[in-house]
Amino acid sequence: MNRKHKTAAGYALAAVLALAAAAAMARTLYTGLEIDEQYALSLGYRLVSGDRLFAQMWEPHQLSALTTAPLIALFRALTGGTTGYTIYKDGVRATASDMRKYDVATYSAVTNSIRVCDTRITGYYEDCSPNPSEPTKITVLGHEFSVLPSAMQTVSEFRPGDQITLLLTEDNQVAGAVEATGTTATGNAIGIAEVSSGSATVDLLCGIQVKGSVSLSATDVERLNGQLVRVSSNKKDGLSLTRLTGGVSGDLDVEAGTLGSRELAENVIIFQNDGESLTAISLSQITDAKVPSSQISYAGTDWAGRVKVIVLNSVTGNGYIFGRAHYTANYDEEGNRVGNAQISVEYGQGRSTPTF
Repeated sequence: MNRKHKTAAGYALAAVLALAAAAAMARTLYTGLEIDEQYALSLGYRLVSGDRLFAQMWEPHQLSALTTAPLIALFRALTGGTTGYTIYKDGVRATASDMRKYDVATYSAVTNSIRVCDTRITGYYEDCSPNPSEPTKITVLGHEFSVLPSAMQTVSEFRPGDQITLLLTEDNQVAGAVEATGTTATGNAIGIAEVSSGSATVDLLCGIQVKGSVSLSATDVERLNGQLVRVSSNKKDGLSLTRLTGGVSGDLDVEAGTLGSRELAENVIIFQNDGESLTAISLSQITDAKVPSSQISYAGTDWAGRVKVIVLNSVTGNGYIFGRAHYTANYDEEGNRVGNAQISVEYGQGRSTPTF
């Protein structure tokens, strides 16, 4: 083989190797390094923090810190360091000790804060795109979720037809996936249901809407429609709904901000059940100092045991209706009150109470 042919062959081999290296790099970006990534980053962090190679660092892989240290140094320069950040979990100020297994944490360099979310969706794996091995989209509970590149590896371990639990970020993207059975993470997404005998739509409190078929009797429809439910699925295009009742018990002390012996979360969500649907209200709208436990149909807690969701009973007995009051009083020509004044309350979607 002459020199010209050898040179051409060398260029061709170099091109093939360059393409292979680029493909390997692209795959790594989407699936991970397939090593203990925390350990790899910790070496670079130690080097930036002042530890010296071969002196304070004895790890056999310590030279790998030379590649990660510049990036960590850049990160610290842009964010002010790896300390001094603020942690928020489900919108509430938290600490590192508040984080739990299967929580999803994302870092915001703009605010130097870590946003933690514990929302999990459990259901039947209906579909994905472009394929199960490299999914960028996945459909569960009739909703199509975007899959983060870092989550592709865990999601690719499942196939359509499996029961799966999705771990979501604050903006409802998939950050990971685990088995839905056994002692692993289970779904905790809840929402308000709109149901008929054959279909259901649930507006989840995390901000997404899921839809699917159901098989319900007239009694079940009446019991579930407009109520707070936990949702899951065990078949394609189908939903399973469970109405939430009970939970923790105790009287609601409005002024003290407690329910029984438990504190209310800063972002507590309170619903008033008017008998047909739920209406969100604020704590300040409750005029009574205390609401007895008999008027609370459900109270759920967050990771710290604080009461996060409350459903007040339907408007019977000592129940409550929150809305706009219409007050009418009759006067004669001289301005004197004549007869009894009348009042009604408009609430919900165009509904109103009788006039009293």
